[in-house]
Amino acid sequence: MDSRDHGIYNVNINVSSLLEEPFIAPSEIREINSRHHEKPFFQSNQRKVLVFNLTFASDDSWVSNSSTLQSIVQWLCSPKIYKELSFSDDLTKKYFAIYEGFPRLFHNGNQGYIELIFRTNSPYAFSNLQTRDI
Repeated sequence: MDSRDHGIYNVNINVSSLLEEPFIAPSEIREINSRHHEKPFFQSNQRKVLVFNLTFASDDSWVSNSSTLQSIVQWLCSPKIYKELSFSDDLTKKYFAIYEGFPRLFHNGNQGYIELIFRTNSPYAFSNLQTRDI
């Protein structure tokens, strides 16, 4: 489903003119310390899942419409299901994400925006299966 189907758009409300997005998944170095050596022993480098913020806004007075807000909640905020997300800069990349934390609604009574934090189920993006004849 497209955010435009709900009358909302993914926006940047940051004061800076630059957009910010995750570059690659963060990683954690695993090491073992020994009382006989000051230098830790490297074990592995584990990739973490991606976590990113999304902000949705609309130019309509959707904030005062409870059915519109309810459809957005049902679409994005299921606590048990990872939702497929893709972005207009590259629709071939698909992320499976679930919201976490406290979704926030900012408004003036009619217009406003929603801030959500999403956590993916993988450190990587997915794409459709591609096959070739050999």
